[in-house]
Amino acid sequence: MKKAVSREINAETRRYRRKQRIIGITISFLRTLFLIGICFTIIYPMLSHVFASFMPARDFYNSNIKYLPSSFVLDNYKKAVQLLDYGSTLLNSLILCLLTSVSQVIVCTMVGYGFARFEFKGKRIFFMLLILGLVVPPDLLLIQRMFQFKFFDLFGVFKLIKGAPLDLLNTVWPFVMLGLTCSGLKNGLYVFIMRQYFMGLPKEIEEAAYVDGAGPIKTYIKVILPGAVTNIVTIFLFSVVWQWNDTVYTPVFYTEKNVITTMIKMLPTGTISMSSVNSLTTNAGIVLIVLPMLILYVFLQNYFVKGVERSGLVG
Repeated sequence: MKKAVSREINAETRRYRRKQRIIGITISFLRTLFLIGICFTIIYPMLSHVFASFMPARDFYNSNIKYLPSSFVLDNYKKAVQLLDYGSTLLNSLILCLLTSVSQVIVCTMVGYGFARFEFKGKRIFFMLLILGLVVPPDLLLIQRMFQFKFFDLFGVFKLIKGAPLDLLNTVWPFVMLGLTCSGLKNGLYVFIMRQYFMGLPKEIEEAAYVDGAGPIKTYIKVILPGAVTNIVTIFLFSVVWQWNDTVYTPVFYTEKNVITTMIKMLPTGTISMSSVNSLTTNAGIVLIVLPMLILYVFLQNYFVKGVERSGLVG
């Protein structure tokens, strides 16, 4: 009797495990299928530009060709490189983005640490104003800042020495100064990311450094910053991408040098009336514009994912 009951229990257990295995496989299959669909929806527009950029002109009128070109050619890229003056444009854009991003990262990291670890009067009010600054369109401040940098003077010092204010337009200084004053594009978000990370650190780390004789600055540089690399890389990527795609400040502050946001207008535009050559050249230009950011993300994506997870931006 006991053996029969035991065999029945074992059989029921096997059926239950088989059922759970089937349910698990089904759920995994549906989840995978769902993720593939989402990835295709997101990636397809970019893939269509990539494939079209390699098409010869005759494929544009061939209704049998929708995705892959009949033959891969580089003529579209040659024309796009000429239109964009890609060599100097890429170099100028990278210099501008790196200087701006580095200045923003340095200051926003320090400000985020200050909000997370130090107490001072008006702390909550200042932080609230910093976050509210994210919803203020930068276009509202554009004219004021343009005149501010066009006739820049520090307490009348430059006018006293040179007889006239400084003209900082068409230099990198407006972007660097906005970064160093924590008032550039999306700086409030960068401060928030760093503040969230620093608030999650145990205070015992700093207390141990203080016991060993380190001051606040040495503790910040030697103890705190090495552990914040992932978040620093995250805000660096955000800063580079936003500066790379900036269509507010760059076309106004930096007009005499070729950068991506000012040279993109050189690509042919149009829809139905656009010729095959112009359309394919535009696709090649789009790929050239996006490619540096993709390469940057490929090298830093591990830091980026970890930084977003630790910053509190997920969920």
